[in-house]
Amino acid sequence: MADISIIANPRSGRGKSPKNAERLLRTLKGLGTEAELVVPGSVGESREVAQRAVEAGRKFLVVAGGDGTVRDLLGLLSGSETSLAILPSGRGNDLSRALRATKLVDRLARRLKSGQTHRMDLGEANGQLFATVATGGLDAEVGRLTSGGSSIGGSGGYVLQALKSISSFNGYEMALEADAREVFAGSVTLAACANTPTYGGGLRVAPGADISDGRLDLIVVERVPRPRAFALLPSLAFGQHLSTDGVRSFSAQDIRIETAGSVPLLVDGEPVDSNRLHVAIQPSALSVLA
Repeated sequence: MADISIIANPRSGRGKSPKNAERLLRTLKGLGTEAELVVPGSVGESREVAQRAVEAGRKFLVVAGGDGTVRDLLGLLSGSETSLAILPSGRGNDLSRALRATKLVDRLARRLKSGQTHRMDLGEANGQLFATVATGGLDAEVGRLTSGGSSIGGSGGYVLQALKSISSFNGYEMALEADAREVFAGSVTLAACANTPTYGGGLRVAPGADISDGRLDLIVVERVPRPRAFALLPSLAFGQHLSTDGVRSFSAQDIRIETAGSVPLLVDGEPVDSNRLHVAIQPSALSVLA
């Protein structure tokens, strides 16, 4: 029986994900480790493969893809003994970055062979599990607009769209609570509940976030004039914004966001149709490759 299941998203990495997964499969077999590879035709099929891996007690489920591919499987892997490993090939790869996942097939195969694992936290927003961030405001609007794909990958496409969006930006009204304490009420640029230090393809919006500390980092950027918003963007990208006037940060286990009017909200890149977010940490919920 195979010890490892591999799912390769055929749309990730500009179609190169299945070839990379095939190389991993051959390398593992060369190391004497049994594995199976599936290139699913749909999200539903990916979930079926993950469900079978969990029920069969597979040691690892390797996802050759990006953050979106992983997001679709979190509900099946959470709380199980099947550990997640990632062969990064998506556009964002922020979870891979936090896990220090390698793109080198030989190195990944050796790590899988060694079998070392640890556990990481997940977040939950309105009942939906997430690995990276639940956010509202300008960054969520930019994420929504870039989710359809861009010729510029990673943070480059995100920053380009942010520059366009700032031109028509007027702020968003929110009330924020962290661990049952009101921490802000007013107009914001963004409010991000981060489990990982980066999102948006490498933007270090929450540089102090730790996937294994049992807490979320709440980063609040108050509404600022457009010229200052343009100037703030590089600081946000490189994690140098936390000491800037109008930027607040909090560490919490339970966060509530209530919005006035229509405010874009995203959970791990997926839009949320609500004017409220209840975000909570799920400590040590997911086993991952060390």
